[in-house]
Amino acid sequence: MYSITFLNPFNTSVQLEVHAGNQANCDQNGTTFNSSLGANGTYVLDTSENVVCWRRTANPGTPGSPLGGWGTFAPDNINTPTTIQL
Repeated sequence: MYSITFLNPFNTSVQLEVHAGNQANCDQNGTTFNSSLGANGTYVLDTSENVVCWRRTANPGTPGSPLGGWGTFAPDNINTPTTIQL
């Protein structure tokens, strides 16, 4: 099991979507989080999946801004636990 913390460094809320699974295509992996993450907030994902994908509001502070592109992380015994700053 790996523990990954997602940190919102902005002084405003962002929409955060996190998927985890075994697929290289992030849209094919299961959703673990899809909600607003408050200013300077964190979300902790405990997972044993091979691929973790995330995306956030493209332009924090701009109402109606769409989600940006996917970021990916491959948890392992060397890289994890870790904090991913959005």
